[in-house]
Amino acid sequence: LNRQFNSMKTPKKNKKPLVTIVIVNWNGGQTVINCIKSLAMTDYPNYEVILVDNGSSDDSLEKILKIRPDMHVIKLPKNYGYTVGTNTGWRYCLSKLKADYICAMDSDIVTVQRNWLSLQIDELEKSKNCGISCGKLTFPDGRVQLLYHEREHSQYLEKDVGQYDFVRETKAVGGACIIIKREVIQKIGYYDEHFFYGPNDIDYCFRAEKAGFKTIYNGFAKSIHVGSFSGRSASKDFIYRHQSYCQMVFWFRHGE
Repeated sequence: LNRQFNSMKTPKKNKKPLVTIVIVNWNGGQTVINCIKSLAMTDYPNYEVILVDNGSSDDSLEKILKIRPDMHVIKLPKNYGYTVGTNTGWRYCLSKLKADYICAMDSDIVTVQRNWLSLQIDELEKSKNCGISCGKLTFPDGRVQLLYHEREHSQYLEKDVGQYDFVRETKAVGGACIIIKREVIQKIGYYDEHFFYGPNDIDYCFRAEKAGFKTIYNGFAKSIHVGSFSGRSASKDFIYRHQSYCQMVFWFRHGE
């Protein structure tokens, strides 16, 4: 009778895939604090936050730990650049946490929807070939910002009134809040560390496409991206010098 009773129990729902959110901080100040605080509204039931500190000299890390003491922290001795910092976080997520998905999130993202992550994971789970996703990103004033690779530049002038609330396959998405399936990283590897800071994200999507994975733009998942935070920093000339070199590498590699 006991065996019969047990067999009639309602099976437990499968646990949601583990998503690890990797944020690279370099003297982020209040900007990265706002990012971490905003994640508290996320309704996805199975995620972890990993902060990679790229040799910051301000007190942002100490303040963040007071806000989110459960966060995983990786301290690097100096600023190795965004791609190295991100890859460090990814390796930790795959080897230590056994993550199913990794979300690489810029430190100037502000979460404004409870279901921003749930919407994208549900869409990615529909197919093994769906490997990368990014939602709709807007400026704080409501203008659309990062959408999908085929977008028109004039869209930067548009107010977001829901005209891009759809899901579509695209050649690439921006990496400010990009979600990547574990299998993609296992097959094509990490961000190319020749890119100190951009356009490593577009390069990665192109590589994923060549390996048979689809990239999805999900306009129903919205976040605010303050944008150009690094470019406004005191070391912007240092960043732009690296970025100019990386743009040339990208052009030679992909021809666009």
